[in-house]
Amino acid sequence: MPDGRPSFSRLLPLIAFVVCIAALGAITTLRYVELRRISLHDRGVGHDVDARIPRQHFLIVSFISAASAASRPIQALSLPAMAIEAVVDGVTRTWPDSWRPAAFGPTPSGLFTWRGLIFPIYGLPFWWFAGLGIDGLSERRRNPWPVLLLGTIFFGLFLFVGVGLAVAGEGRDNRDMSFAFYGLALWVSLFATFPVTWVRRFSQRRRLKRSSPQH
Repeated sequence: MPDGRPSFSRLLPLIAFVVCIAALGAITTLRYVELRRISLHDRGVGHDVDARIPRQHFLIVSFISAASAASRPIQALSLPAMAIEAVVDGVTRTWPDSWRPAAFGPTPSGLFTWRGLIFPIYGLPFWWFAGLGIDGLSERRRNPWPVLLLGTIFFGLFLFVGVGLAVAGEGRDNRDMSFAFYGLALWVSLFATFPVTWVRRFSQRRRLKRSSPQH
């Protein structure tokens, strides 16, 4: 019977999405207020040398600027979203480049801005799946073995990528990509719930087998 406690498979996607939207909203508000302050005695705001931002574009410019500023933390928080991005790249036949709307341009900064907007959505299925793993730890939900297998594969894959990047980047300045290491550490920890649950279940079965009467 349900114990009345909320399910992590429902809570985690909601919390992750709210955190991303709150961050984007806060930065957007700060940038908008700053643009309004600068423009008090002018018709527009100087931006990128020659361009000028009309007042009616302040909000959208502030929002895009916020997506760029928050992109790295959002990518770390929703790192598995890159798997969905890869599927989109395959469907749109843009691989090895990453698809994004033409308005974001072909540059890496445009890609990072797009990820800051789309990764909170792309990441939702993975937060739901991570929640299943946490629920399984308390045995509130007995995950079937295919779910445990998939979660264990994710755990091994992210651990392998993290160790590989650490070894390959040894002695280099990786500050610009530090968000990826933080994201890998987060998701290795989250996906670790699946092999842990599997090991616990196996241990319980062994104990029950040993304690059962022998015929």
